[in-house]
Amino acid sequence: MSIDLSTKEFGFELYQLKAELNAFSRKKIYKKDENGVDWFRYTKDHHDISYQKYTYVGRREVRSYGEVEDDIDDFSNNYTEYFLKNDGDYMETYDNRNLYYFDVPEWYETEAEVIEQVEKLKLVCKGIDRK
Repeated sequence: MSIDLSTKEFGFELYQLKAELNAFSRKKIYKKDENGVDWFRYTKDHHDISYQKYTYVGRREVRSYGEVEDDIDDFSNNYTEYFLKNDGDYMETYDNRNLYYFDVPEWYETEAEVIEQVEKLKLVCKGIDRK
């Protein structure tokens, strides 16, 4: 799904899927049950799957008009920056040169969509954890 922020109004909410790999930070806890059978469990799941809500809060546009020299390496002409704020009031900036971040499947327009994807990935990760 591609999210075109140029068509959205300020206050538009979008959701980013987050997946954190815990394979190297988790520890094994070894136990022995009452029958003398050794077993183990991990302190964390293999992956932490969650999502974060962002709000579209601002836009900065730079435009050139008329006959201007526009060097392909000069990114100061004709671009738009989009400002997103998460629930913790941390601001992130994306511009039309890197809007491809919104073309990958970890961005969703509705909370229902991202929750559905979180649940699917949790099932996949459970399968990975059992191997």
